[in-house]
Formats: sequence, structure tokens, C-alpha cells
Amino acid sequence: MPPERWGPSWGLRVLAGVQGIVDVGLLGVLLWFFFPHVLLVPVMAVAATGFVAICILPSGVLLDPGRGEVAITFAFWARRVPLAQVTRVKQAGLGAEISTGDGWSYGFTPFAKRRRLVTWLRPRLRTGFEGMETAITRAAAVARGDDPDARLPGKTGSACGVLAAGLLTGFGLLWLATAMLIQPQASGALVHVAAHLLTALSWLVGAVIVLIGVGLLGQAWRDRRAAPAS
Repeated sequence: MPPERWGPSWGLRVLAGVQGIVDVGLLGVLLWFFFPHVLLVPVMAVAATGFVAICILPSGVLLDPGRGEVAITFAFWARRVPLAQVTRVKQAGLGAEISTGDGWSYGFTPFAKRRRLVTWLRPRLRTGFEGMETAITRAAAVARGDDPDARLPGKTGSACGVLAAGLLTGFGLLWLATAMLIQPQASGALVHVAAHLLTALSWLVGAVIVLIGVGLLGQAWRDRRAAPAS
């Protein structure tokens, strides 16, 4: 069975770019009203660069039944997953998402939370992921038939799990640091009330992210230490 490849079409990339422009604009509004203006240019530049990179850099999924794996790539990053480790492949937004037995999910899913827009656009837009769900699901089922225990969580990715949990914890700490920078940049009771609400929400979200990250970090570290003995 020959390898098959999927990737976001240019139409899908353009829509992701439109979504990025809206998100960067909303970020600019928040920065203008609730953060020191010295942060406006650098933060906006970083955010815009990130969205441009997501839209332009090559990404895709390669199914190689001969080697028994599916390769997920983005720019210079790549992850090769044994087909027996693939637990689910599904449509998500206008793209697709692949879940693996070690708890990771990979996907290119613009407009995933806008169901009405997705329902209207899907018959009118070629996404580049057509047929992927069926092909990978079938190949993974065949692979699991040869090794029924291969999809058990924890077989692979323990080091990646520690790294991901550490990054999540760091992101939560960064969110908490961001909450300390919030201060109204315009006069008016409405702006001040909004700033206080945004500060409280940021502290809450940051604390939750840190707690989740610490919990996942402890679990991933225990799994990693237990892996050699299993």
C-alpha cells in the first residue's frame, strides 16, 4: 500500500490567516486598554509573526503503511507515531486531529469552535484532509490486529510527557506574571472595572493552569521512572 500525504490547502491557510488577523486585533485592543503601552509593539510583533508562521510554514500528515507509522510534521518539527499507537482520527473544525495512546493530540483545526461557520464552509472548501480519517483509521486497525497491546497508554512519549507538563506549568506561571502587569490605560469607570475583572480572571486561569501542569508533571515523571521496570 503506497504512502499517502495530507496537508492544509491554501484556502484553509487563508482562512486561518483571517482568524489570526482577528485574534491579533483583539489582542491589540486588550494591550491598548489594560497593559503598559511599552509592551504593545513587541507583543504584537511576536503574535503576528507566530500567526504568519502557522499559515505559511509547511505542515502535514504522512501515512506510511509499509513502515507502520504516521508522520506528523510542522516546519522543522516532526513526530513519527506507530500506527498501533493511533487511538482516534477525527474531523475538527475545518481540519483534522490525531490522538495517540500516550495522551497526545495533533491537529490543524481552524474555526474548531465555530460550528455554524464550519457547516457552511465545509461543502464549499477543499481542506486538504479529505479521506485522512478513513485511511489512517483503517491502517491503525490493521496494525493493532498484529499487536493488540501496542495502543496502551504509557508505551511511548514519557519524556515528551514530562516536557509538555513542564511547558504547561511554565505557561501558567507566565500567565500569572501577565496578571501582575494589568493596569487601566484610560480613564473611566468602565475601563477600571474591566481591568479589575480581567486581573481576577487572569489570576484564576493562571493558578488553574499551574495546578494542572504540576499534577501532570508529577504523573508524567512517575510514569517515566516506572517505565524501565514495566
